[in-house]
Amino acid sequence: MRVVNHSPRQVDSPVDVHDGTIVQWEPGGLWYWYGMSYTDCETSGGFFGTLNNVLSGPEEVIGNLLSPRDFIGTACGMIGTPGAFGDTCGTLTVRSGQTVSVFASSNLVEWRRVGDAFDLPSSSTLADAILFRPAVIRNRATGKYVLWVNVIPRGFSVLDGLLKASYRVGVASRPEGPFTLTATEPHMALHADGDFGLLEHEGRAWIAYNSFQTDHSIAVQELDASFTDVAPGGNASIVSINDQENVALFESGGKFYLIHGNLCCFCPEGSNVLLSVALSPMGPYTRVRELNPRDEHHMPRIPAQSNGVFKVQLSSGRQQLVWSGDMWQSSLSGLKGRDVQVWLPLDVHSDAPLNFTRTWQLGEFAKPIVAPFPPSRVGMEYAKLMQGGASPFPRAHEHVGPHLEYFAVIMLVLIVSPFVVGGAVCFRLSRRGVEWWQKGPARTSYLV
Repeated sequence: MRVVNHSPRQVDSPVDVHDGTIVQWEPGGLWYWYGMSYTDCETSGGFFGTLNNVLSGPEEVIGNLLSPRDFIGTACGMIGTPGAFGDTCGTLTVRSGQTVSVFASSNLVEWRRVGDAFDLPSSSTLADAILFRPAVIRNRATGKYVLWVNVIPRGFSVLDGLLKASYRVGVASRPEGPFTLTATEPHMALHADGDFGLLEHEGRAWIAYNSFQTDHSIAVQELDASFTDVAPGGNASIVSINDQENVALFESGGKFYLIHGNLCCFCPEGSNVLLSVALSPMGPYTRVRELNPRDEHHMPRIPAQSNGVFKVQLSSGRQQLVWSGDMWQSSLSGLKGRDVQVWLPLDVHSDAPLNFTRTWQLGEFAKPIVAPFPPSRVGMEYAKLMQGGASPFPRAHEHVGPHLEYFAVIMLVLIVSPFVVGGAVCFRLSRRGVEWWQKGPARTSYLV
Protein backbone atom coordinates (compact mmCIF):
# COMPACT_ATOMS: atom_id res chain seq x y z
CA MET A 1 0.00 0.00 0.00
CA ARG A 2 1.27 3.45 -0.87
CA VAL A 3 0.87 6.15 1.78
CA VAL A 4 0.61 9.72 0.46
CA ASN A 5 0.99 12.68 2.84
CA HIS A 6 0.14 16.28 2.02
CA SER A 7 1.49 19.61 3.20
CA PRO A 8 -0.92 22.00 4.97
CA ARG A 9 -3.42 23.89 2.81
CA GLN A 10 -2.96 21.55 -0.15
CA VAL A 11 -6.10 19.43 0.05
CA ASP A 12 -9.22 18.71 2.07
CA SER A 13 -9.32 15.36 3.81
CA PRO A 14 -11.80 13.07 2.02
CA VAL A 15 -12.98 11.70 5.38
CA ASP A 16 -14.04 13.66 8.44
CA VAL A 17 -12.23 11.67 11.12
CA HIS A 18 -9.50 12.91 13.46
CA ASP A 19 -7.65 11.82 16.61
CA GLY A 20 -8.78 8.44 17.82
CA THR A 21 -7.86 4.80 17.39
CA ILE A 22 -6.95 2.92 14.20
CA VAL A 23 -7.01 -0.83 14.73
CA GLN A 24 -7.52 -4.17 12.99
CA TRP A 25 -9.24 -6.45 15.49
CA GLU A 26 -8.78 -9.68 13.52
CA PRO A 27 -5.91 -10.64 11.18
CA GLY A 28 -7.11 -10.07 7.62
CA GLY A 29 -10.28 -8.39 8.86
CA LEU A 30 -11.57 -4.85 8.54
CA TRP A 31 -9.71 -1.85 9.85
CA TYR A 32 -11.65 0.44 12.16
CA TRP A 33 -11.02 4.09 12.85
CA TYR A 34 -12.76 5.55 15.91
CA GLY A 35 -12.29 9.31 15.78
CA MET A 36 -13.80 12.75 16.04
CA SER A 37 -15.91 14.22 13.24
CA TYR A 38 -16.09 18.01 13.23
CA THR A 39 -18.31 18.39 10.13
CA ASP A 40 -18.48 21.90 8.69
CA CYS A 41 -17.50 23.89 11.77
CA GLU A 42 -14.43 26.10 11.98
CA THR A 43 -12.00 26.51 14.85
CA SER A 44 -12.32 30.09 16.00
CA GLY A 45 -9.08 31.68 17.04
CA GLY A 46 -7.01 34.73 16.44
CA PHE A 47 -7.76 38.22 17.63
CA PHE A 48 -11.55 38.23 17.58
CA GLY A 49 -11.82 34.86 19.30
CA THR A 50 -9.41 36.00 22.00
CA LEU A 51 -11.22 39.32 22.41
CA ASN A 52 -14.51 37.46 22.77
CA ASN A 53 -12.91 35.21 25.35
CA VAL A 54 -11.49 38.08 27.39
CA LEU A 55 -14.76 40.00 27.32
CA SER A 56 -16.72 36.97 28.52
CA GLY A 57 -16.19 37.99 32.14
CA PRO A 58 -13.72 38.65 34.96
CA GLU A 59 -13.54 34.96 35.84
CA GLU A 60 -12.31 34.13 32.35
CA VAL A 61 -9.71 36.89 32.45
CA ILE A 62 -8.40 35.73 35.84
CA GLY A 63 -8.29 32.14 34.62
CA ASN A 64 -6.35 33.18 31.56
CA LEU A 65 -3.77 35.05 33.59
CA LEU A 66 -3.35 32.26 36.11
CA SER A 67 -2.44 29.75 33.42
CA PRO A 68 -2.19 31.51 30.05
CA ARG A 69 -0.49 28.57 28.37
CA ASP A 70 -3.70 26.61 28.69
CA PHE A 71 -6.27 29.25 27.83
CA ILE A 72 -4.84 31.92 25.55
CA GLY A 73 -3.46 31.71 22.05
CA THR A 74 -4.90 28.31 21.24
CA ALA A 75 -8.16 27.09 19.84
CA CYS A 76 -8.86 25.31 23.13
CA GLY A 77 -8.85 28.73 24.75
CA MET A 78 -12.14 29.36 22.99
CA ILE A 79 -14.01 26.30 24.25
CA GLY A 80 -16.53 28.08 26.44
CA THR A 81 -16.76 31.28 24.47
CA PRO A 82 -20.01 32.14 22.64
CA GLY A 83 -19.55 31.99 18.90
CA ALA A 84 -16.33 30.01 19.11
CA PHE A 85 -15.40 26.33 19.15
CA GLY A 86 -17.76 25.44 21.98
CA ASP A 87 -20.77 26.65 20.04
CA THR A 88 -19.91 25.65 16.50
CA CYS A 89 -18.43 22.24 17.28
CA GLY A 90 -19.88 21.34 20.64
CA THR A 91 -23.14 19.68 19.69
CA LEU A 92 -23.63 16.08 18.72
CA THR A 93 -25.44 16.61 15.46
CA VAL A 94 -23.75 15.31 12.35
CA ARG A 95 -24.80 18.29 10.29
CA SER A 96 -23.51 21.13 12.48
CA GLY A 97 -21.41 19.79 15.31
CA GLN A 98 -18.98 17.18 16.49
CA THR A 99 -19.52 13.51 17.15
CA VAL A 100 -17.52 10.33 17.62
CA SER A 101 -17.63 8.48 14.31
CA VAL A 102 -16.78 4.92 13.37
CA PHE A 103 -15.15 4.38 9.98
CA ALA A 104 -14.23 1.03 8.40
CA SER A 105 -11.81 0.03 5.65
CA SER A 106 -10.52 -3.16 4.08
CA ASN A 107 -7.22 -1.65 2.92
CA LEU A 108 -6.49 1.51 5.00
CA VAL A 109 -7.15 3.57 1.85
CA GLU A 110 -10.89 3.56 1.16
CA TRP A 111 -12.87 4.42 4.29
CA ARG A 112 -16.64 4.39 4.76
CA ARG A 113 -18.47 5.90 7.68
CA VAL A 114 -20.33 3.19 9.58
CA GLY A 115 -22.14 5.64 11.85
CA ASP A 116 -22.07 7.33 15.22
CA ALA A 117 -20.26 5.49 17.96
CA PHE A 118 -22.95 6.33 20.51
CA ASP A 119 -26.70 6.01 20.43
CA LEU A 120 -27.10 9.78 20.51
CA PRO A 121 -30.82 10.20 21.31
CA SER A 122 -30.44 8.17 24.50
CA SER A 123 -27.14 9.74 25.49
CA SER A 124 -28.21 12.80 27.48
CA THR A 125 -24.74 13.08 29.04
CA LEU A 126 -23.19 13.78 25.65
CA ALA A 127 -26.07 15.84 24.27
CA ASP A 128 -24.42 19.18 25.01
CA ALA A 129 -20.73 18.49 25.49
CA ILE A 130 -17.39 18.91 23.78
CA LEU A 131 -15.66 15.60 23.06
CA PHE A 132 -11.99 14.84 22.46
CA ARG A 133 -9.72 11.94 21.49
CA PRO A 134 -11.81 8.75 21.71
CA ALA A 135 -9.91 5.49 22.24
CA VAL A 136 -11.12 1.89 21.95
CA ILE A 137 -9.74 -1.40 23.26
CA ARG A 138 -11.18 -4.92 23.28
CA ASN A 139 -11.71 -6.97 26.43
CA ARG A 140 -10.69 -10.51 25.51
CA ALA A 141 -12.37 -12.01 28.58
CA THR A 142 -15.80 -10.49 27.91
CA GLY A 143 -15.56 -10.06 24.14
CA LYS A 144 -16.74 -6.46 24.56
CA TYR A 145 -15.35 -3.37 22.85
CA VAL A 146 -14.73 -0.52 25.28
CA LEU A 147 -14.60 3.14 24.21
CA TRP A 148 -13.32 5.96 26.40
CA VAL A 149 -13.76 9.64 25.50
CA ASN A 150 -12.89 12.97 27.09
CA VAL A 151 -16.04 15.01 27.85
CA ILE A 152 -16.12 18.73 28.64
CA PRO A 153 -19.56 20.25 29.35
CA ARG A 154 -20.40 23.16 27.10
CA GLY A 155 -21.58 26.58 28.19
CA PHE A 156 -18.94 27.26 30.84
CA SER A 157 -15.79 29.34 30.87
CA VAL A 158 -12.67 27.49 29.80
CA LEU A 159 -11.47 27.25 33.39
CA ASP A 160 -14.79 25.92 34.69
CA GLY A 161 -15.14 23.63 31.70
CA LEU A 162 -11.84 21.90 32.38
CA LEU A 163 -12.61 21.60 36.08
CA LYS A 164 -15.91 19.92 35.23
CA ALA A 165 -14.40 17.63 32.59
CA SER A 166 -14.43 13.86 32.92
CA TYR A 167 -13.95 10.63 31.02
CA ARG A 168 -16.98 8.65 29.96
CA VAL A 169 -16.98 5.03 28.88
CA GLY A 170 -19.16 3.12 26.43
CA VAL A 171 -19.42 -0.63 25.82
CA ALA A 172 -20.45 -2.46 22.64
CA SER A 173 -20.78 -6.06 21.54
CA ARG A 174 -19.70 -5.28 17.98
CA PRO A 175 -16.69 -3.28 16.80
CA GLU A 176 -18.88 -0.80 14.94
CA GLY A 177 -21.05 -0.12 17.99
CA PRO A 178 -23.27 1.49 19.03
CA PHE A 179 -21.58 1.97 22.38
CA THR A 180 -23.75 2.26 25.47
CA LEU A 181 -22.52 4.55 28.24
CA THR A 182 -21.86 3.04 31.64
CA ALA A 183 -23.90 4.39 34.56
CA THR A 184 -20.99 6.20 36.19
CA GLU A 185 -17.80 7.84 35.07
CA PRO A 186 -14.45 6.23 35.95
CA HIS A 187 -13.04 6.85 39.42
CA MET A 188 -9.69 8.27 38.42
CA ALA A 189 -6.98 8.93 40.99
CA LEU A 190 -6.41 12.35 39.41
CA HIS A 191 -8.88 14.77 37.88
CA ALA A 192 -9.66 13.52 34.38
CA ASP A 193 -9.64 16.47 31.99
CA GLY A 194 -6.83 15.87 29.50
CA ASP A 195 -5.67 13.71 26.63
CA PHE A 196 -5.25 10.00 27.20
CA GLY A 197 -4.23 6.73 25.59
CA LEU A 198 -5.34 3.15 26.26
CA LEU A 199 -3.34 -0.06 26.07
CA GLU A 200 -4.52 -3.67 26.24
CA HIS A 201 -1.85 -6.33 26.59
CA GLU A 202 -2.33 -10.01 27.42
CA GLY A 203 -5.72 -9.52 29.05
CA ARG A 204 -4.83 -6.46 31.13
CA ALA A 205 -5.29 -2.78 30.31
CA TRP A 206 -3.91 0.62 31.31
CA ILE A 207 -4.69 4.28 30.73
CA ALA A 208 -2.09 7.03 30.39
CA TYR A 209 -3.52 10.53 30.80
CA ASN A 210 -2.62 14.10 31.64
CA SER A 211 -4.38 16.06 34.34
CA PHE A 212 -4.99 19.70 35.17
CA GLN A 213 -4.48 18.65 38.78
CA THR A 214 -0.79 17.81 38.23
CA ASP A 215 -0.03 20.66 35.81
CA HIS A 216 -0.59 18.37 32.85
CA SER A 217 1.99 15.72 33.68
CA ILE A 218 1.29 12.20 32.39
CA ALA A 219 0.00 9.57 34.82
CA VAL A 220 -0.61 5.84 34.27
CA GLN A 221 -3.23 3.69 36.00
CA GLU A 222 -4.27 0.09 35.49
CA LEU A 223 -7.89 -0.60 34.53
CA ASP A 224 -10.18 -3.08 36.26
CA ALA A 225 -11.24 -6.40 34.76
CA SER A 226 -14.10 -4.81 32.80
CA PHE A 227 -11.86 -2.07 31.29
CA THR A 228 -14.62 0.43 32.11
CA ASP A 229 -12.98 1.86 35.24
CA VAL A 230 -9.61 1.99 36.93
CA ALA A 231 -8.57 -0.83 39.23
CA PRO A 232 -9.88 -0.26 42.77
CA GLY A 233 -7.31 1.12 45.15
CA GLY A 234 -4.86 1.73 42.35
CA ASN A 235 -2.53 4.68 42.47
CA ALA A 236 -1.51 6.88 39.57
CA SER A 237 2.13 6.65 38.54
CA ILE A 238 3.47 10.00 37.30
CA VAL A 239 5.74 9.26 34.34
CA SER A 240 6.49 12.60 32.65
CA ILE A 241 7.37 16.23 33.10
CA ASN A 242 4.66 18.90 33.31
CA ASP A 243 2.75 20.55 30.47
CA GLN A 244 2.31 17.43 28.35
CA GLU A 245 -0.57 16.05 26.27
CA ASN A 246 -1.32 14.03 23.06
CA VAL A 247 -0.63 10.78 24.91
CA ALA A 248 -0.11 7.37 23.28
CA LEU A 249 0.78 4.12 25.03
CA PHE A 250 1.75 1.01 23.05
CA GLU A 251 3.73 -2.23 23.27
CA SER A 252 6.35 -3.51 20.85
CA GLY A 253 8.80 -6.36 21.26
CA GLY A 254 7.91 -6.94 24.90
CA LYS A 255 8.61 -3.33 25.87
CA PHE A 256 6.19 -0.52 26.57
CA TYR A 257 6.45 2.85 24.88
CA LEU A 258 4.96 6.20 25.82
CA ILE A 259 4.58 9.12 23.43
CA HIS A 260 3.60 12.65 24.45
CA GLY A 261 4.42 16.27 23.67
CA ASN A 262 4.07 19.84 24.85
CA LEU A 263 0.63 21.40 25.17
CA CYS A 264 -0.54 22.18 21.65
CA CYS A 265 -4.30 22.41 21.53
CA PHE A 266 -5.27 22.42 17.84
CA CYS A 267 -2.08 24.34 17.05
CA PRO A 268 -1.26 24.57 13.33
CA GLU A 269 2.51 24.54 13.93
CA GLY A 270 2.50 21.12 15.59
CA SER A 271 4.23 19.89 18.72
CA ASN A 272 7.29 17.96 19.75
CA VAL A 273 6.96 14.17 20.11
CA LEU A 274 8.82 12.56 23.03
CA LEU A 275 9.35 8.79 23.00
CA SER A 276 10.08 6.89 26.24
CA VAL A 277 10.39 3.17 27.02
CA ALA A 278 9.77 0.99 30.08
CA LEU A 279 9.63 -2.68 31.04
CA SER A 280 6.18 -2.18 32.60
CA PRO A 281 3.25 0.01 31.53
CA MET A 282 3.40 1.68 34.95
CA GLY A 283 7.02 2.71 34.41
CA PRO A 284 9.51 4.00 35.25
CA TYR A 285 10.09 5.32 31.73
CA THR A 286 13.42 6.21 30.18
CA ARG A 287 13.57 8.88 27.49
CA VAL A 288 14.58 7.43 24.12
CA ARG A 289 14.57 10.43 21.82
CA GLU A 290 12.69 13.36 20.35
CA LEU A 291 10.75 12.24 17.29
CA ASN A 292 9.79 15.69 16.03
CA PRO A 293 12.65 18.06 16.89
CA ARG A 294 12.63 21.77 16.20
CA ASP A 295 14.25 23.11 13.07
CA GLU A 296 16.52 26.09 12.68
CA HIS A 297 13.47 28.34 13.02
CA HIS A 298 12.59 26.83 16.41
CA MET A 299 9.49 25.16 15.05
CA PRO A 300 8.64 21.42 14.97
CA ARG A 301 9.87 19.91 11.71
CA ILE A 302 6.49 18.30 11.07
CA PRO A 303 3.51 20.63 11.70
CA ALA A 304 1.39 17.98 13.38
CA GLN A 305 0.24 17.07 16.86
CA SER A 306 0.89 13.44 17.70
CA ASN A 307 -2.22 11.29 17.68
CA GLY A 308 -1.07 7.72 18.20
CA VAL A 309 0.63 4.61 16.89
CA PHE A 310 -1.08 1.68 15.17
CA LYS A 311 0.32 -1.68 14.11
CA VAL A 312 0.20 -3.28 10.67
CA GLN A 313 0.92 -7.00 10.32
CA LEU A 314 2.79 -7.51 7.06
CA SER A 315 2.63 -10.58 4.85
CA SER A 316 6.30 -11.19 5.64
CA GLY A 317 5.33 -11.72 9.26
CA ARG A 318 6.97 -8.51 10.37
CA GLN A 319 4.96 -5.95 12.30
CA GLN A 320 5.22 -2.34 11.23
CA LEU A 321 4.45 0.59 13.51
CA VAL A 322 2.78 3.63 11.96
CA TRP A 323 2.78 7.00 13.71
CA SER A 324 -0.14 9.33 13.00
CA GLY A 325 -0.35 13.06 13.65
CA ASP A 326 -3.16 15.57 13.25
CA MET A 327 -2.32 18.61 11.14
CA TRP A 328 -4.71 21.09 12.66
CA GLN A 329 -5.95 24.00 10.52
CA SER A 330 -4.45 22.31 7.47
CA SER A 331 -7.52 21.95 5.28
CA LEU A 332 -7.65 23.87 2.03
CA SER A 333 -11.21 24.99 2.76
CA GLY A 334 -10.55 26.02 6.37
CA LEU A 335 -13.14 23.58 7.69
CA LYS A 336 -12.04 21.69 10.75
CA GLY A 337 -13.65 18.49 9.56
CA ARG A 338 -11.38 18.53 6.51
CA ASP A 339 -8.05 18.82 8.33
CA VAL A 340 -5.64 16.11 7.24
CA GLN A 341 -3.50 13.59 9.12
CA VAL A 342 0.05 12.55 8.39
CA TRP A 343 1.12 8.88 8.65
CA LEU A 344 4.79 7.98 8.90
CA PRO A 345 6.67 4.73 9.56
CA LEU A 346 8.05 4.46 13.09
CA ASP A 347 11.08 2.41 14.07
CA VAL A 348 11.51 2.48 17.85
CA HIS A 349 15.01 1.02 17.52
CA SER A 350 16.31 3.77 15.27
CA ASP A 351 18.12 6.86 16.51
CA ALA A 352 16.60 9.01 13.76
CA PRO A 353 13.63 11.31 14.29
CA LEU A 354 10.50 11.22 12.19
CA ASN A 355 10.99 12.81 8.81
CA PHE A 356 8.19 13.98 6.61
CA THR A 357 7.88 11.65 3.62
CA ARG A 358 5.34 12.59 1.02
CA THR A 359 5.04 9.07 -0.38
CA TRP A 360 6.14 5.80 1.16
CA GLN A 361 5.29 2.15 0.74
CA LEU A 362 3.64 0.45 3.69
CA GLY A 363 5.78 -2.61 4.20
CA GLU A 364 9.08 -0.88 3.68
CA PHE A 365 10.58 1.78 5.86
CA ALA A 366 10.97 4.68 3.50
CA LYS A 367 14.27 6.46 3.09
CA PRO A 368 13.77 9.69 5.06
CA ILE A 369 13.56 12.93 3.16
CA VAL A 370 15.76 15.30 5.14
CA ALA A 371 13.97 18.44 3.94
CA PRO A 372 10.58 18.45 5.66
CA PHE A 373 7.94 21.12 5.26
CA PRO A 374 9.09 24.58 4.22
CA PRO A 375 9.21 26.97 7.19
CA SER A 376 5.76 28.29 7.93
CA ARG A 377 5.03 32.00 7.94
CA VAL A 378 3.85 31.77 11.52
CA GLY A 379 6.99 29.93 12.59
CA MET A 380 9.30 32.45 10.96
CA GLU A 381 7.39 35.38 12.41
CA TYR A 382 7.51 33.93 15.90
CA ALA A 383 11.17 32.92 15.74
CA LYS A 384 12.23 36.37 14.56
CA LEU A 385 10.08 38.06 17.18
CA MET A 386 11.59 35.95 19.98
CA GLN A 387 15.11 36.77 18.73
CA GLY A 388 14.35 40.48 18.52
CA GLY A 389 14.84 40.56 14.78
CA ALA A 390 12.77 41.96 11.98
CA SER A 391 10.15 39.85 10.28
CA PRO A 392 11.35 38.20 7.07
CA PHE A 393 7.89 38.53 5.55
CA PRO A 394 5.89 41.54 4.42
CA ARG A 395 3.20 42.78 6.76
CA ALA A 396 0.36 41.91 4.38
CA HIS A 397 -0.45 38.27 5.15
CA GLU A 398 -2.52 35.77 3.28
CA HIS A 399 -5.61 35.87 5.44
CA VAL A 400 -5.30 39.10 7.49
CA GLY A 401 -4.91 42.52 5.94
CA PRO A 402 -2.23 44.88 7.30
CA HIS A 403 -4.70 47.39 8.75
CA LEU A 404 -6.50 44.66 10.67
CA GLU A 405 -3.18 43.35 12.01
CA TYR A 406 -2.12 46.74 13.37
CA PHE A 407 -5.58 47.31 14.84
CA ALA A 408 -5.54 43.88 16.47
CA VAL A 409 -2.14 44.42 18.08
CA ILE A 410 -3.13 47.82 19.47
CA MET A 411 -6.42 46.49 20.85
CA LEU A 412 -4.72 43.54 22.49
CA VAL A 413 -2.20 45.81 24.21
CA LEU A 414 -5.01 47.95 25.58
CA ILE A 415 -6.99 44.95 26.80
CA VAL A 416 -4.35 42.80 28.42
CA SER A 417 -1.71 45.22 29.69
CA PRO A 418 -3.48 46.04 33.00
CA PHE A 419 -3.62 42.36 33.91
CA VAL A 420 -0.08 41.21 33.17
CA VAL A 421 2.19 41.08 36.22
CA GLY A 422 5.76 39.78 36.31
CA GLY A 423 5.87 38.66 32.69
CA ALA A 424 6.19 39.91 29.13
CA VAL A 425 3.43 39.69 26.57
CA CYS A 426 4.47 38.04 23.30
CA PHE A 427 2.61 38.56 20.06
CA ARG A 428 2.53 36.48 16.96
CA LEU A 429 0.68 36.66 13.66
CA SER A 430 -1.33 33.70 12.40
CA ARG A 431 -3.32 33.21 9.26
CA ARG A 432 -6.55 33.66 11.18
CA GLY A 433 -5.56 36.79 13.08
CA VAL A 434 -3.48 37.67 16.10
CA GLU A 435 -3.20 35.30 19.05
CA TRP A 436 -1.32 36.03 22.22
CA TRP A 437 0.03 34.37 25.30
CA GLN A 438 2.16 35.26 28.28
CA LYS A 439 5.83 34.44 28.70
CA GLY A 440 6.64 33.81 32.35
CA PRO A 441 9.82 35.19 33.89
CA ALA A 442 11.33 31.75 34.50
CA ARG A 443 10.99 30.11 31.10
CA THR A 444 9.72 30.51 27.58
CA SER A 445 6.79 28.39 26.39
CA TYR A 446 6.57 27.73 22.66
CA LEU A 447 2.87 26.94 22.81
CA VAL A 448 1.59 28.11 19.47
